[in-house]
Amino acid sequence: MKDNTRLFAQNTLSSPELFDSLANELVVWHLSGHSGRGMSIATIQHLQNALIWLLSALYEAFYRGDGSTILPLGKSNFRGCKFGYRVTSSALKILAEGDLARIHVASPGVGESTATEIESTARLRRRFRRIGFTWSNRSYDETREVIVLRQKDDFLNEKLTLPTPESPTIQKMRTQVHEINRMTLQWAVFPYVPDHILRRLICGGVNVQLNFSSMTYRRIFANGRIDHGGRFYGPWWQQLPKRLRPFIRINDEPTVELDFGGTALTLLYAAAGKQPPADPYDFSPEIAYCETNRSILKRYINALLNAPASYWLGRDEYSKLGVSRNRLLELVAQKHPAVKNAFGTQIGVQLQYSDSKIASRVMLELLAMNIPVLCIHDSFIVPQCSREQLRRTMFTVFREFTGVEPVIKQVPSAAQMIAGKYYIYDRFISSYARAATDGHPRSSSLVGPRKVSSNLEYGST
Repeated sequence: MKDNTRLFAQNTLSSPELFDSLANELVVWHLSGHSGRGMSIATIQHLQNALIWLLSALYEAFYRGDGSTILPLGKSNFRGCKFGYRVTSSALKILAEGDLARIHVASPGVGESTATEIESTARLRRRFRRIGFTWSNRSYDETREVIVLRQKDDFLNEKLTLPTPESPTIQKMRTQVHEINRMTLQWAVFPYVPDHILRRLICGGVNVQLNFSSMTYRRIFANGRIDHGGRFYGPWWQQLPKRLRPFIRINDEPTVELDFGGTALTLLYAAAGKQPPADPYDFSPEIAYCETNRSILKRYINALLNAPASYWLGRDEYSKLGVSRNRLLELVAQKHPAVKNAFGTQIGVQLQYSDSKIASRVMLELLAMNIPVLCIHDSFIVPQCSREQLRRTMFTVFREFTGVEPVIKQVPSAAQMIAGKYYIYDRFISSYARAATDGHPRSSSLVGPRKVSSNLEYGST
C-alpha cells in the first residue's frame, strides 16, 4: 500500500447528522440477512455508532483528495478506544458486504504504511458528492487524552509520547481542554476564500494539507515535564497560511485577530520586575525597521531563548540586516540588558508554559461570555463584533498573571474578497444554517442488493 498523508481513521470525530440514517439502514439490512442471530439493543447501538465513525472517516478522506483512510486493526490498538476490535471488525464487514467500502488488510508490521486500508467504493463516493463539503455537529470523544507529555530521545532522534501522569493539576487542565473543545465543535469555522484556493488547501497544493474537521485542541508538554511547553495544538486554523487567516469566518461572521506582542520577552521582563520596550524587535537606526527585518529579528531572538547556545542566522539574512553575526549578538544584549542572561539557556519552553496558561484563561473567560474564540498560541481570533471583549480579556488576564501591561496588536485584516467562485463556502455555510435551525437534512439510499425502508426505528430502540 502507498505511504502518504491519508486520514488516520482512529482520530476521526463522528458526524451523526450526516450518517446516522445510512448507518441505521445498514444495521437493519445486516440484521435482515442474519435473522437467526440475536443481538442486544446495546450491541446494535454500538454497531451503528461504529458505522457512523467509519463513514465519517471515509467522508473526510474523500474531501481531502484521498479515496481511502487507514486503520490499524491490531487488537492492542483498540485499548481505551471508543469502539472495540470486535464491533469495528463487524462494522467493516457490513460496509464491505454493502458495497460501500473495500478493505485491504495489511501484512503484520508497524507504522502507517503497513496499516489496514479502508477504501470507499464508487457507490459511497457518489453519496459523498451529494452531501457536498458540509458542516455537521461533531460527536466529541471524551476518552481521548488531551494532555500529552513528550520527551526527545537523542538516540532515536525523535520525540516519544510518555504516559500522562495523574494529579489534581493534570485533571484540572484536562477538564478545561475538554470544555474548550466541546464549545469549539459547536461553531462552523471556515475560510471565506474561493473554491480554487479551498481545493488547494484540502489537497495540499499550497505546501499544507488541511483537514477542516480538525477543530479540537491538545496541550502538548515538552522535556517529559508538565511545566515545560503546554501550548494548545491541533485545529486546522493553526496550519492555515498567515496571509489567509484574516478570511476565517465563524458562523459566517467576519473575524478579527489580536496578538500579544513579544510574548516571550515580555514574560522575561515581567519576571525581572521590569516593563519591556514597546517593540522588542525594533533595532533602528542600526538595523532598518521594516516588516522583513522585524520578522527575522523576532525569529532570531525566540531561537536564542530556545537554543542551548548561540543561534546563527543564514548568511543571506545577516546580509539583509546589514550586520555581522557578532554585532547582532551585541545589539540584542544592548537592547535587552535586563534579560540578556536568559539567551542560550533554553528557557523558551518554560515561557511557553506561562503563555499557555494565559491562553487557557483567555479562552475560558471568553467562552463563559458565549464568545467564540480560536487560539493560535499567543494570538486569538473572534468575531469582529467581539473585538473589544477580546482586547479587554487579553489585557486583564496578562496583567493578572505577570504584573505588567501587555502590548496587544491587531493582525491586519482582509480588505476585500478574493476573486473566484464561492460555491463550496456557500454550501458549507448553508448546511450550518440548516443544522442550526431544524437539524441536518436526511436522505434515504439503496444499500447493497436489497432495498430497505428509510423510516427505520432500530437507532431509537
